[in-house]
Amino acid sequence: MTITPTHPAFLGSSTDHDTIPGPDAEPTAASAGNGSLQSALASAGAAFAVVDAGLRIYDHNPALVEQCGDPEAELIGRNICHLMHPSVREVLLRQFQRLMERRSRSFVEHMPALWATRAKLSGTVTGIANHGPDGRVESILLMVSSEEAQTERRTLISPTRLLSKIHAQILEGVAAGAPTVQLAGRLFLSRQGVEYHVSSMLKQFKVPNRAALVSKSYSMGLFKVGSWPPRVLLDYVRR
Repeated sequence: MTITPTHPAFLGSSTDHDTIPGPDAEPTAASAGNGSLQSALASAGAAFAVVDAGLRIYDHNPALVEQCGDPEAELIGRNICHLMHPSVREVLLRQFQRLMERRSRSFVEHMPALWATRAKLSGTVTGIANHGPDGRVESILLMVSSEEAQTERRTLISPTRLLSKIHAQILEGVAAGAPTVQLAGRLFLSRQGVEYHVSSMLKQFKVPNRAALVSKSYSMGLFKVGSWPPRVLLDYVRR
């Protein structure tokens, strides 16, 4: 089973044979076995969520709602990846894939940012797989501990349509080391047009040169992690 950004687990789609358990559903042995753990987490004030094989939330505690930054949000049925900061989604998807393929039973990841709506929160995400009688993963228990970054120099931001499509394309080219002439030909612009857009981004990001522009963009979490050539996350591109 491969989980990718186009996989139903990422898009949050559902199928007839893969539904979210209702509140009156009979608990499985795996889920019942974690009841005491969830109670302990709730008592300690830790945030937790239980997601199904499609990564959709079907149980959580109030601490998770508080951490997400929207106390009135209805989280049941939401894909957990949609709530996470774009810069860490790929990392989590890889860990979820390892659990689904039974290459590991649990994971612990420290995240520089946790939630899409609260980029100042960093923390640790722990995932534990619950297996059914046939050995397949029935659900995943996620525990999230967070803390607010203390540094004033932190640059990670919440998803916002920061860049135009042309600026995103030029930024990707600059990050890949493409010269101005190559970018101009690829994007059907003049050399002066490319330089104009680069200068505009230098002012927007308040940096002195191209190298600093790329470095700051990476530090803000604008690029997809582990991608070459570099790709700007669509969460930051105006449509």
